[in-house]
Amino acid sequence: MPVTLFSIIMGLTGAAIACRKAFPDLLLLQSAGFLFGVLSSLLLVTFLVMYGWKILRHNDEFLHELKHPVRINFFPTISISLLLQSAYWASWHDVALALWSVGASLQLLFTLYIMSNWIHRDHFTITHTNPAWFIPIVGNIVVPLGGMPLGFHEISLFFFSIGLIFWFSLLTIVLYRLFFHESLPEKLMPTMFILLAPPSIGFISYSEIASSSDLFAHVIYYFALFVFILLMYNGNSDNKCDTHG
Repeated sequence: MPVTLFSIIMGLTGAAIACRKAFPDLLLLQSAGFLFGVLSSLLLVTFLVMYGWKILRHNDEFLHELKHPVRINFFPTISISLLLQSAYWASWHDVALALWSVGASLQLLFTLYIMSNWIHRDHFTITHTNPAWFIPIVGNIVVPLGGMPLGFHEISLFFFSIGLIFWFSLLTIVLYRLFFHESLPEKLMPTMFILLAPPSIGFISYSEIASSSDLFAHVIYYFALFVFILLMYNGNSDNKCDTHG
């Protein structure tokens, strides 16, 4: 039961929210969104029980993940899943409030713990850096999605500020690693798409906080669009290189 499985819930819940908001009058998409939402909620409960059992019965494996230079960054997928669930179930105020409160609290704890590890541990090197390091940062940007509809403006702004500033800082470090050191291991190549998350979610969260899509919101949006185009171009280039090789 690796902690990385919680990323499945993030994807399903994100798809559920997208289906609900993209075409509210299209019954097929609304039905798909409902199925994704219910399935993600059931999986969240199941995974939480399973991972809780792992902590109790296989504590050494849990501690190994907690100290692993890559897997440690996937623990915030738990808090992000709770925050996305809160946004999905926004019409159920008490449920959304409970999910958001637990998710935001966990996100702050995970951010403090992981960043303290980055600062104080001496076993990290530049080659350990990869796009998965954005996950603890992105979780802070997700907080306003559920927090603003619940009326938590200042708390949402607090988390958004953390995510935004450290996204800029971490982006520089990750790009330095990608530009001037060896390529990512093949098993970590899918994490490149995590580069899309901060500007994409940042655009939505900022628009929620500012109550409009102003110039800065458009800058973030179009940066996300460029990252998407770059990833598609890079994927096609890799395929051509493999073919000619």
